[in-house]
Amino acid sequence: MVLSASQVLSDEVLAKVRSHCRVLALLGEPSAVAHTVDNATEIAWRSGGRVIALPANPRTARSFSGDVHQDESAYYSDPEGIRDAVFPIVSREDYRLRICSTPNGAAGLFYSLATNPPPGWSIHRVTVDDAAADGFPVDRDKLWSLCGGDERLFAQWFLCSFADADEQYYPTALVDRALAWTGTPFDPAEPGDSEHVYITAGLDVGRHADLSALTVLALHRGVAHVLGIHTMKRTEFTTQWPGEAVAITFSNATKADMATRLLRWFRDEKLRLPKTADGRALRDDCIALRRVITESGNVVYTSPRTTAGGHGDRLWSLALGAIGLGEPQQVLAYGRQPLMLVS
Repeated sequence: MVLSASQVLSDEVLAKVRSHCRVLALLGEPSAVAHTVDNATEIAWRSGGRVIALPANPRTARSFSGDVHQDESAYYSDPEGIRDAVFPIVSREDYRLRICSTPNGAAGLFYSLATNPPPGWSIHRVTVDDAAADGFPVDRDKLWSLCGGDERLFAQWFLCSFADADEQYYPTALVDRALAWTGTPFDPAEPGDSEHVYITAGLDVGRHADLSALTVLALHRGVAHVLGIHTMKRTEFTTQWPGEAVAITFSNATKADMATRLLRWFRDEKLRLPKTADGRALRDDCIALRRVITESGNVVYTSPRTTAGGHGDRLWSLALGAIGLGEPQQVLAYGRQPLMLVS
């Protein structure tokens, strides 16, 4: 029996079984395709062997017997319920239970089994580098790009590493480095520089008690300079909104993209925060951001709510503005069309 994290993955298991059987038949084993049962959940043969593929549901996983393979178990919605249903299935001595998954944060049943296995369990890890060493064709640069350049995601997805379930997303040292830059403050009005400056801004709208925060950035010679941070509270929307804006709806996916994009600006040391009280408040917003993995396996980005400081509003206005900057790179000239992004 193979238990997968969803019905789609269970269907994929049986599709692979059928494909494997066709190959066996072509190699001279016609009984491989002589199925006595072939339906949406089971394939069986005259020999008595069968494969059952089901989504991981504690109610439907009960009352079977045989070997059990749990696929992507760190992403089950009820891992403890599956444990209670499945462990008795393999109580006979010659049955095996295999629990496999990509890590999904340093919390939960799979994390506990992988890091502190009970007596008698055997632990196996296969990283992308192990697979490549064994001849699996893999483009590491492409995998890196899929993670958006986030070292922690790459380690979790491809190196069998468990990211903290509740971690500070921007390391304090990176953010402090963006505040401790040296040199002359950038002036976009300085003669000779205006042709090489790209202005962008992000507005995080506070709907109720939170601040509305507007962060204005200038990209000059590949470095992003925060020119100003403006906050408003209990201000009419018609006063807050500019005449031209690109709307960004906040969701887990869009916040993950913005948070990762901003991380790259910090990591590559191409972001300068103003050395003012506003800049320090923005710094505090950045280091307060938490990346949290919920009990259901979802990743959310949260900021503490404060009486005076808002709810990460300055941070998200900066992240919105960074969308307009593209990726951190050494660029000598930009067009002159401004961009405003609003959430």
